[in-house]
Amino acid sequence: MPSTASASLQLELMAVGERSGQWGDVTNGNLKTLEDAIAGTEAITLASSDVTLTDVQFTFGQQSHAAVLSLSGTLGANVNVIVPTRSKRYLVKNGCSGDYTVTVKTASGTGAIVDQGLTTAVRCDGTNVVREDGSRRAAFYEGTISVSAGVTTNVTFSSSNRVHDEHGLMNTSNNRFEAPADGKLALVVFNFVGVMTSTNTIGGAVQQNGFGYGGSNPPAAWGDQGEDPDGNGKRGTVAFLTPITNGDYFEFKLYTSETKTVPFSVYVEVVR
Repeated sequence: MPSTASASLQLELMAVGERSGQWGDVTNGNLKTLEDAIAGTEAITLASSDVTLTDVQFTFGQQSHAAVLSLSGTLGANVNVIVPTRSKRYLVKNGCSGDYTVTVKTASGTGAIVDQGLTTAVRCDGTNVVREDGSRRAAFYEGTISVSAGVTTNVTFSSSNRVHDEHGLMNTSNNRFEAPADGKLALVVFNFVGVMTSTNTIGGAVQQNGFGYGGSNPPAAWGDQGEDPDGNGKRGTVAFLTPITNGDYFEFKLYTSETKTVPFSVYVEVVR
């Protein structure tokens, strides 16, 4: 009977009577693979294409064996790091630059985004790759947006203003926070600043499922959602804790009575 592979690390399991005189070499190879899976680091350079980890059966030194994946390079596109569809934990350090994302995933399953500058523990469960701190999910974006006088403007989200969003809570195509299927409660904080002349104002609102304020461009109607604490029409905060369910979404709106470039920040956290 030939050798068989172990379920997770593909170690060589020798059958009785096989590999005569080679058991020492095979055992040493298995031990080195185990060491790599516990303490090894694999450096991987990324650019614009997906990278599939090397994964040759019974062979020491495969990228898929490493405990730590150290990523570097300048990204030219969103990139996937594809791991084998077997149970294994990875510690992923994303040292890349460029306004794109890195997702660790299996070939046909879903994955986990690892933000730049962070080291994140992920785990393949045999189908998908999930974060090991999945009980707490949060996103933070900040940036500026040009708001024309008298026009309600949607805040936009992209990799260029993403500070942290490893769970992909923000849909950057629709420019909104979309509640995960298993989410029950969310904290939402929307801050904005506008240096306005004394007679002009700025307002902000968060709409849940398309609702949250009345009228088309009514800064006065946003008072309880984006009220300026100084009373001088220059800054505001919208903050609330709300129940969520699968399919819920939140959009972020700004209004000014004079054309301005408005700095903003958005923080959302799925509390449970």
